[in-house]
Order: sequence, then structure tokens, then C-alpha cells
Amino acid sequence: MDDQNAGPRRPAENLIRRPPTEADLVDLCRALNQRGAKYMVIGGLAIIAAGLPRIMKAITHRAKDAGDLVFLRQWFREQGQEPPPG
Repeated sequence: MDDQNAGPRRPAENLIRRPPTEADLVDLCRALNQRGAKYMVIGGLAIIAAGLPRIMKAITHRAKDAGDLVFLRQWFREQGQEPPPG
């Protein structure tokens, strides 16, 4: 997704794939809350945060507003991670 508000893209070789941590989820939710975004946490980390066992970890994102989706993708890039598809 190309958007002039998304900020500069990092070269692909500077992005890393790694399992997200609970701290990643907290940072992402904090950034979304500051933005006033409407969102929900779903997937592996949501299950883990609820105290249930889960082997896979992933941050799956869905946003109601297109601007929030652009923000989510940029947030992942700023963390040095490749944004998940979506």
C-alpha cells in the first residue's frame, strides 16, 4: 500500500521477521489508543493475554478506518518489522 502519509519505507533487507512479544502488543495498543483508533486484538497473542495456552504468536491486525490501517503498517515498519499482510 503506497500512501504519502505512511512515511518512508525501510529497505526490505533492514526488516526482520520474528515472533512478536507481549511488549510489542502493548506498544502497538498504546500507539493505537493515542491515535483514538477503533481496533480489536485477535489471534495468538490475544489468546495468550487471556491466559490460555497457545503455541503460535502473531499480531493480526484489522482496522475500521483506512488511515488506521496505514498507521498500523507504518508502526510495524518503525519497529523494524515487516508488516503482516492485510
